[in-house]
Amino acid sequence: MADKDDNKVEINREEKKSAEKETKKADKSSENNKAEKKSGSQSKKPEPKKSESKKSDGDKEKIKELEKKYDELNDKYLRMAAEYENYRKRTTKELAERVVDTRIKVVSEIIPVVDNFERAAESTTDDITVYKKGVEMTEKQLKDVLSKLGVESFGEEGDEFDPNIHSAMMHTENDDEPENSVSQVFMKGYKIGDKIIRPAAVKVNK
Repeated sequence: MADKDDNKVEINREEKKSAEKETKKADKSSENNKAEKKSGSQSKKPEPKKSESKKSDGDKEKIKELEKKYDELNDKYLRMAAEYENYRKRTTKELAERVVDTRIKVVSEIIPVVDNFERAAESTTDDITVYKKGVEMTEKQLKDVLSKLGVESFGEEGDEFDPNIHSAMMHTENDDEPENSVSQVFMKGYKIGDKIIRPAAVKVNK
C-alpha cells in the first residue's frame, strides 16, 4: 500500500514538472510573438493621409503660380531695362547732336564778324576816320550777334554794387558818389537770362 502511494506522488511530481515546462514554452512563444509584432509595426511606414496628400498638391500649385508670376515680372523687368538703355542711348545721341548744332549756330553768326576783322586788317587806307568807322561797324555787328544768342551785357557806373554779379577790383571813398556804388567799370559783365557768363569787373565806392 505504501508503494502505491509513493508511485502516485512520483507521478504527480512528473506531471507537475511537465506542466511547468509547457507553461514556460507557452510564455516564451507569447513573448516572441509580441516582439515580432512590435518589430513589424516599427518597420512599417505609415501611409500618408488623404488630407496631407491634398495639401501637398495644393502647395505644388501655389509654387507653380509663384514661378509663373516671377517669370512674368522678370520678363517685364528685362524689357523695361532694355527700353531704358535704348532711351539713354537715344537721348545721349540727341544731346550730342544738339550741342554740335548749337556750336554751328554760334560759329555761323560769328564768321561774318571775323570776315570784317580780316578786311580791316588787310586795309591799306591811311585815313584814320575810315578805319575807325569800320571798327565801329564791326563792333556793332558783334553785339548784334550776342543779342541774337540771348547774351546781355551789364555793369554801368552808378549801379549799386552786387557781389553776385560784380567783382570788386578796387575800392575808393568819394563823398560825391553814392555809398556802395560802382564808380568805374573795367570790364562789362555778360549773362544769359539769370546765368552769369562773366561778372563785371568794377571799382566800388565805399
